[in-house]
Amino acid sequence: MVRNQIKFLLGFLFVLILLLIITPSLIMASELAPEPVRAALYVTNQLANFRGAPDMDGELLDILPAGTDVVKLDDVGGWSLVSYRNSVGYIKSEYIVDPDAPPVCAELVPWDEAKEIFELNTPAEVLDVRTGLTYTVQSFSNGRHADVEPLTPEDTAVLLQTYGGSWSWNTRPILVTINGWTMAASTNGMPHGGGVIADNGMDGQVCIHFAGSTTHNGSGGHERDHQKCVAEAWAWAQNH
Repeated sequence: MVRNQIKFLLGFLFVLILLLIITPSLIMASELAPEPVRAALYVTNQLANFRGAPDMDGELLDILPAGTDVVKLDDVGGWSLVSYRNSVGYIKSEYIVDPDAPPVCAELVPWDEAKEIFELNTPAEVLDVRTGLTYTVQSFSNGRHADVEPLTPEDTAVLLQTYGGSWSWNTRPILVTINGWTMAASTNGMPHGGGVIADNGMDGQVCIHFAGSTTHNGSGGHERDHQKCVAEAWAWAQNH
């Protein structure tokens, strides 16, 4: 009888010690484990290609009409990993929207009026509509269009990220918000000329165009590219 009690006590102590050893490790592992991706319902805002890889050359799995419900699982650059009818694939992020998000109120403002809003040395928040990334710039000059500089090295890094890590003259549709006023616009991603912010991680300035703005050198092709992106930004805002 006594021997059985001793065996029971020894077994109990063994289990207790084992729990004391294992429990902290389990707690630490749970604290270090990455948070799971929170799936969320999204809706396509236009005809969208559903691909097997986050690339324009990815296998075309389906073509989804506007208004299709998908479950967003993750962001991969400018693409969203989504679930649709028990299949998982990728859709360009600009083609899906959160149905519960408040609408974006943006205006198509002519440059003659926009430059009165975007005064010199005024900070503005820029939304790159194709990636959803945001950064802050400050106006440098207001001639035929706005010449701007990112405010901080972090803002410069985000601007560069929207261009895939390489500076480029290519135009991109953006929304510019200044003191609560949001306007459709276009930017390029090639630092050039001078600047006044010395510690923002970028040597020079980039251009932001609004409706009806022009280039300094009269390049008709580049002006048309900017105006196409202004129109794209405006259309994006209407669908969001």
